[in-house]
Amino acid sequence: MANTFYSFEKNKLLKPISQLIGITGSKASMPVLSNVLLEFSPEGSRVTATNLETSAVITLDVTMPEYLKFLVHARKFTEMIRELDNDNIEFTMDGQVLDVRQKQTKYTIALQDIGDYPEIPRPATDKTKEVRVRTDVLKAAFDRTEFAAARDETRLILNGIFLSFAGKQFVSVATDGFRMACYGQSTEAEVDLPGVVVPRSAVGEIRNIILAGTAEDIVMISASETGVVFETSRATLICRQIEGEFPDYKGVIPTGNERIITVNRDLLLKAVRKVASISERNDPVQITVAGETMDVLLESGIGRARESVPVAYSGPELNVNMNIKYLFDVLQKIPDDNVIIEAPAGYGAYVLKGLNATDYVNIIMPIKT
Repeated sequence: MANTFYSFEKNKLLKPISQLIGITGSKASMPVLSNVLLEFSPEGSRVTATNLETSAVITLDVTMPEYLKFLVHARKFTEMIRELDNDNIEFTMDGQVLDVRQKQTKYTIALQDIGDYPEIPRPATDKTKEVRVRTDVLKAAFDRTEFAAARDETRLILNGIFLSFAGKQFVSVATDGFRMACYGQSTEAEVDLPGVVVPRSAVGEIRNIILAGTAEDIVMISASETGVVFETSRATLICRQIEGEFPDYKGVIPTGNERIITVNRDLLLKAVRKVASISERNDPVQITVAGETMDVLLESGIGRARESVPVAYSGPELNVNMNIKYLFDVLQKIPDDNVIIEAPAGYGAYVLKGLNATDYVNIIMPIKT
């Protein structure tokens, strides 16, 4: 006999499931992982998704007088709900068949067997070392470092973003071995969470699910040896922690670069964009600084492009080749009108940071010629 459950507003279901699509659609190792698990009850309701590496649970602002639990294809179910009017929806379930009704519309959906869905164990984290971070702080930490993480599988530890909490300092670091981005922020209270490495693949889901609230919302972070938990008042995300030892980022940052160049960020970014227009794959950008002028030059099979920008510099002439994408990425992220470039006397890493944004440091290794 069919069981009819009370109707509820479309948007109370659509947004949470939409936020989980990225997890269910990311190279599911088993067909059942393309589904979301919906659970309704008088006490509260929730929707769950997992791909075995990243899992998330979002609380639904929906209650029902009876218990209802079913497994349904995430993307198709979301598309169906999205096409409905902004009005109430009614569910009717009969065995492994779900009817979704609204006015003159009716969907009949074959459900998956709940028994095939994997359990999602919560890592055994140490609650005494749980960290509380504002949403806007965590978002900035990811936004300003994620781009520098590695994209290949050569060194897995470099495919993640390193998060460290010690004393009243929160640090986020990413590197691919040729560049590094390091962002630090002060915390209100002293905290101590050993460094954890969050997979780059999980960062997008953290943004969509955990950081989707207001800037003042609090995110609670805890970790075990194998997993990291991000939690808000309405959602929980669990991701695996990349095992291994992250590079000593403090030891990588040069301290003896004495050739200091100050340049307007927008002017240099525009110059890089202009010369990049003739770039073919992996063409380096050549930078020459002499007096108060920086020449930005790029040569490719198409031709040559040059742009000059004014700088403040009083050292000897400087010549360097850089990966143009690395330079472009950094200039886009520095939140300051003026950029400081600290250059070595010989071959070595270049430091780039904002004139006033000293909590954000980038390093780029030049290309040897």
